[in-house]
Amino acid sequence: MPRTCEQCGGRLAVTARRDARFCQAKCRVYAQRQRTAIPAELRFADRWTRRVGKRPFTPMGSSAASTRPGTWSTYRDVRASKLGDGIGFMLGAGFACLDLDHCVSPDGSISELAQHALAVNPDAWVELSLSGTGLHVWGLMPEGPGRKQHGLEVYSKSRFIALGSTYRQGGLYPLRVPELVA
Repeated sequence: MPRTCEQCGGRLAVTARRDARFCQAKCRVYAQRQRTAIPAELRFADRWTRRVGKRPFTPMGSSAASTRPGTWSTYRDVRASKLGDGIGFMLGAGFACLDLDHCVSPDGSISELAQHALAVNPDAWVELSLSGTGLHVWGLMPEGPGRKQHGLEVYSKSRFIALGSTYRQGGLYPLRVPELVA
């Protein structure tokens, strides 16, 4: 059976070393940047899952759920698993996310709401959603019910977030919800 790249899923060259994990240098570099871009507080929390599309699974292939901590795993275990097409994180225990859908245009510009959300959370880690048209602003917030207002979703418990790619390096700080939607 051919071996595949951990990053893009492409085939590794027949001549690749036995311990090779990536098909080319750009995949290796991209994977390393992704790992180091995720704030340490998230990487060390045992709230990780694999994902198939936007559905969470354990690294072994069972369904995972945002309300069943026994189905979550460590970052290391989900990165080692080959199941599905990526990883995700279960919010709660102070970890929260502002979810902005359809705020990134094809030319890369972002909506006024997204600009405001980034401005009031200047040091937050931000990722581009799987669709490439949304942003996730990560941070800290007490647990509370999720809410949607004016194109912004605020989640701080019992929610699965499928990770995309880093949009802006940063850390985890208390999240501020932009006033125009509060």
